Amino acid sequence: MAKLSDLIPKAKQADTLQIMGAEIPVAFTFKTLSYVEDTGKGSFQRLLNLFENQKTSDNLDPKMIDGIYTLLYAMIRTGGTATTPDEVKELIPITELANIAPKINELFGSAYFQQEDADKIKADDSTKK
Repeated sequence: MAKLSDLIPKAKQADTLQIMGAEIPVAFTFKTLSYVEDTGKGSFQRLLNLFENQKTSDNLDPKMIDGIYTLLYAMIRTGGTATTPDEVKELIPITELANIAPKINELFGSAYFQQEDADKIKADDSTKK
């Protein structure tokens, strides 16, 4: 019997985040949602609302910092690395979040939208200004 992995080739290599000089494999799948819930920091919907309402990554408020750490933990776990939410906060300083946040947003957005949908949303936003 054939294996599904033999029939469907991986479209791309795993995504990684550059954190303090190390390439950390990350992923965003349905499994990520479970890891978010496991942190006890609230629902995935809360995180989604938080990211949608954040205008820039220049001034991160405490809720956004906590949200980034929560999503980062979940994406690292989904990528296959064993860690804990506390370990992520201990080992990755807040100063690194400004560099990490745009990549998280990119991975997060690409998991939800096809590129043509994302382009339509951007086009709609630019006409409202």
